Amino acid sequence: MPKKATTAVLESPSESLDLDPGIYIEIVRADFLDVLTRAKHFIDKKSSRPVMHEIVITIEDTCCSIFASNEISSIAIETTVISSTAPCKFTIPVLAIDILNQLKDSVVTLKVENHEVTIKGTNQQGSTRGLDPEDYPYIPAIESDQFIALPTKDFIAILDRVNPFSSRDESKQVLTGVHLNKEMAATDGHRLSVVTFDEEVREHLTWPMTIPYKFLTTFKQVAQGSETTQIEWAEHSSYVTFKLPDLKTTLTSRVLEGQYPNYPQLVPKKFAYELEFDRQKLLEALEYAKLIAAHKNDVVEFNFSGETLIIKAEAAEVASASTDTGLPCSHIGIEKMGFNVNYLIEPLKVSNSPKVTIKLNVATSPVIFQFLTEQNFLYLVMPIQIRE
Repeated sequence: MPKKATTAVLESPSESLDLDPGIYIEIVRADFLDVLTRAKHFIDKKSSRPVMHEIVITIEDTCCSIFASNEISSIAIETTVISSTAPCKFTIPVLAIDILNQLKDSVVTLKVENHEVTIKGTNQQGSTRGLDPEDYPYIPAIESDQFIALPTKDFIAILDRVNPFSSRDESKQVLTGVHLNKEMAATDGHRLSVVTFDEEVREHLTWPMTIPYKFLTTFKQVAQGSETTQIEWAEHSSYVTFKLPDLKTTLTSRVLEGQYPNYPQLVPKKFAYELEFDRQKLLEALEYAKLIAAHKNDVVEFNFSGETLIIKAEAAEVASASTDTGLPCSHIGIEKMGFNVNYLIEPLKVSNSPKVTIKLNVATSPVIFQFLTEQNFLYLVMPIQIRE
């Protein structure tokens, strides 16, 4: 069984550095630190396999390839080195990032010899013990003529409106992902969020797939600063690939197996009542109610029994809070409805629309949020029973 990688503390190198044996690589420290920091997001810290705690580095001439994987998803990054005395392939643990952070040199030297990697600056150096890179599991990237390309900023904005609403319960399997078809959708069984793509994008989306929320969360971290995101897939493939061309970065993930729920049938075709809110004022009223609701199962009440809508929260024998929204509600034939206050706050926070319309039928049916300036964003939430 291979030894687990270890890292030595920084030390002062000897005055005379023996250049043989070993392979020597010169690289810009900031560039190397940047790619390793992005790659570390894909390290599986909980894996029982020591090699999964490593990052694989391949050097060919001045080309440097970085690869990391957690066996479900992976990242590959291309960068360059200043020089290398020979081609090589090795692994280093993420603790190498700590060494690079402490070194102050703009250029550092890596010495690679028998799985040991020494990172040298002018006055300091640190050593790590890597493992055999051939033991590392590789996930192949998809190369396909089936793809869509979106501005990364716009795609992240879409993710912000769907990914938080996927399930965090691993036993729910396919619900722990975001479904990509003609739109992006996520549900945890209590709420549903859907963002519809523009027609130009929709016509290129020919194969449905469900992508794990964990991968999409990591993608958002890695993609910061990228201009374009290209998503590639192949029909019947178990993987999907996200490319960030300007960052020379390729991310690949296994897609979730199983039939995604037929969520469009959950959305009512018509509604008996509608209420239009100033989004920010509604958000403030709900956050005020949450101060109390947090003490009693996060339940908040929409009370329609008076002339105007009252948002209330009570924690028996502790406290209560209410906000008169000023919205006329005498036309609404519902006395009251209960909600998990967090399920109402979260979609309001991710939207930038000044107005939100809430559509409802009866106290036990789904409620829809639609946003004035974001017509492609629909949010559904199930009410909950209020116990007296």
